Amino acid sequence: MKVFKVYFLIMRKKIPTLLIFLITYIGLLVVYNIDFPANEGGSFEDAKIRLSFLSYDITDEGKNTEFVEGLKNYLSEYSQIIIIDDDKEKLEDALFSEKIHYVVRIPSDFTKNFFEGNEAKIERMSISNLTQATYADMHINKYLNRARLYKRHMEGISEPLMVEKLKSDLSKNVEVEVSGKGFLLEEITSMTNHYNLLAFYLLFILIYGAGINMMAFNRSKIIKRNNCSPISITNRNFQLLLANLTFAVFCWIIGVLTSFIFYTEQVVSINSLLLVINSFVLMLTTISISFFIGSNIKNKEAFYAITNVLALGMCFLSGIFIPQDVLGPKVIEIARFLPTYWFVKNNIEIQALSVISTENLLPIISQMLIILCFGIGVLIISLLISKLKLTKLRKS
Repeated sequence: MKVFKVYFLIMRKKIPTLLIFLITYIGLLVVYNIDFPANEGGSFEDAKIRLSFLSYDITDEGKNTEFVEGLKNYLSEYSQIIIIDDDKEKLEDALFSEKIHYVVRIPSDFTKNFFEGNEAKIERMSISNLTQATYADMHINKYLNRARLYKRHMEGISEPLMVEKLKSDLSKNVEVEVSGKGFLLEEITSMTNHYNLLAFYLLFILIYGAGINMMAFNRSKIIKRNNCSPISITNRNFQLLLANLTFAVFCWIIGVLTSFIFYTEQVVSINSLLLVINSFVLMLTTISISFFIGSNIKNKEAFYAITNVLALGMCFLSGIFIPQDVLGPKVIEIARFLPTYWFVKNNIEIQALSVISTENLLPIISQMLIILCFGIGVLIISLLISKLKLTKLRKS
């Protein structure tokens, strides 16, 4: 394992710089948790939400369908319905000034699609990281998930009967006394933001740390010397891959451990487990990006410039530093081509997850696969380029 050992000998010289990245990350976490502390109370208290309810799923009489009206009535128990015109600029201004916390837009034929088993999605708009938005997501998901259960187990159930049963079920409240520190939605939100920030740490430390090492191994003189050594190319590439993965997993574990330190009570939840898995998938993709950059850039100054532009650009465009809800549509279109966009989107959906079911987990798993596909694609391109370079060197 000579190549493996040499990899970490080179890495040892970069420890001071890597520590700066780690200290900066931890410093940001400390500042963040001071500015946005989690509630310390021992009880769960529902917040009053100010929302705009816009419905285009109406009957011939010009009224909401019974199913949509049932949702509106249910939400009105926990919120204050604010009437605002369905104008994008007015809604964004109202959200920004916190005149409202949330916008619900019901598309036409929503009820019909829901009962026929077709795709039926509610359009939602909010400012990310607001606790009130999390509450709204929770109530809407609760209503729809319960409705899906009735539709699944009571085939052919009519709309009026379903609305009546939903009203009866959702009006029942259970008083729960919590001893010690409770699992609060504010803490789930803070933990989600923590993992969004983890992407910033992984991007910088992995692209810089692993990339600079790959640059050392991919100099033409070094490659020619290695080709003369008794170690086969396959063995050498395997050792480099193993070294990169070892370094990446080590950095990822440090990042995850910080979340356990800041959010000790949330470690055992399903939400936190999904956040950890999501960050692991991003780590695999990030290490393949660093492999690509380090294998194809020879100039250190260019490497540092590309690392800064790429890492910061992905953070700003994907919703790590700026919430995705306030990013423009054109920015979102560009961001969809970045793995960090899907990482942040997944974190938001994991945060809003209140019922664990196959139906709810499928979108999260599919978005993890999208992130992984980015990494696999970049790795394949890197290997193809490396093979072409090696063929050229052999001919020269």
